[in-house]
Amino acid sequence: MIFGKSKNEILKSTQSEVFDIMRVGANISRLRKAAGITQTELADRLNVSFQAVSNWERGQSCPDIANLMELASIFGVSVDRILGSERAAKLVTEISEEKAPEMSAEEIKEIAPILDEAQADSVVRKNLIGEAGTTEEEAADSEEYESLCSVPTALLPFLSNELISELAVDAFKKDGIDAIPPSWLPFIDYEVLGKIAKEIMENEGINAIPNSWLPFIDEDVLSDMADDVCEKNGIGALPPSWLPYIDAERLGAQAKALIEKSGKDALPPSWLPFIDYEVLGTIAREIMENEGIKAIPSSWLPFIDDDVLSDYIRKRLKKK
Repeated sequence: MIFGKSKNEILKSTQSEVFDIMRVGANISRLRKAAGITQTELADRLNVSFQAVSNWERGQSCPDIANLMELASIFGVSVDRILGSERAAKLVTEISEEKAPEMSAEEIKEIAPILDEAQADSVVRKNLIGEAGTTEEEAADSEEYESLCSVPTALLPFLSNELISELAVDAFKKDGIDAIPPSWLPFIDYEVLGKIAKEIMENEGINAIPNSWLPFIDEDVLSDMADDVCEKNGIGALPPSWLPYIDAERLGAQAKALIEKSGKDALPPSWLPFIDYEVLGTIAREIMENEGIKAIPSSWLPFIDDDVLSDYIRKRLKKK
């Protein structure tokens, strides 16, 4: 889904002469009845559910290209009889034959919900970003390169992560961080985004990485970056906005190392909600054994496992 809409809702919202989901559904219903086939029988022949056929006929969803071609064969008609549009039929037929027809961005958006990822990638490469195989050097001065991030956001749910990531990397290399639209972040491969983030940190520092990127970068990658920053510049150099996205155990290890070096008061209170509770409990046990329970900062108490405090109190009572 994108912006709260499913693929079927996107398709229903793009009615035009090229593709009309309600008209397709009505045509399937008429052709099925004319052939004397029940919805259940048709579903069995297509190896889909009865509900899928029902949804097609009610205009709630649409068959993908493979099913459209099979429906045409079952009914003994051309694809345009089902789609009700010669233009749509031409596009569907060419795509089913693994061709990439010439299409406008609007046409691609309309037909994208019935394409698989490979088909969607193919038509987008052909029509919006140029043929595959163009080198970065060749593309740098071409109109094709300029269009790398002109792919409409509405198409992103239908494209492969590989293609979207490729476009994001190319855009970043050419125009930097701001060339990657925030709406693209959920669709970029998390490892690829992590590599871009590492490059940004190496060249511009950790604060140059937009906070909006953090939920979409691999946790281990972020934790590695956080470790590097803490080791080189100290814990204070780690932006607080990063804390929710770093591995809790890794953060706990950093906290333990800091306390061993500089004492418990050096641990920033903002870290407490994000440190693994078992790690914090281990640190608290050591402090209590060496300095007593009163040495535990009161700000720590909500984040320490109750069993840790209870065990300490029971041991003290037994000794008395």
